[in-house]
Amino acid sequence: MAATVVDVLNVKKVNFTSDAGALQTGTVADGFEIPIDGKTINVILTGTAAGTVTFKQGNGIQGVKDLTVAVPKDKVVAIRLDTGYFENVSGDDKGKILAIPSAATISVIAIAD
Repeated sequence: MAATVVDVLNVKKVNFTSDAGALQTGTVADGFEIPIDGKTINVILTGTAAGTVTFKQGNGIQGVKDLTVAVPKDKVVAIRLDTGYFENVSGDDKGKILAIPSAATISVIAIAD
């Protein structure tokens, strides 16, 4: 099975809405892939049960370690990712950030600046 592709909402102008997107739920085995297209990425996480999401280190020069974020039950967590740390710059996942949830109860959507 393939990773779940996360919707990335592009906020283009001040005081205007983005296109609509949906929260995506991924599997523990395959996780999420977040296409970044060279933009700063803000990720919104929520869960129907407590868990974590691990953002995998990218394969560029700045990709030195994973980052695990706690997601409390029925709460919303936002994180602004440094794409240099997490972007894959080569290979099959080029231009993507990979994230693995601890359970299939965690949903994700992203917002690009």
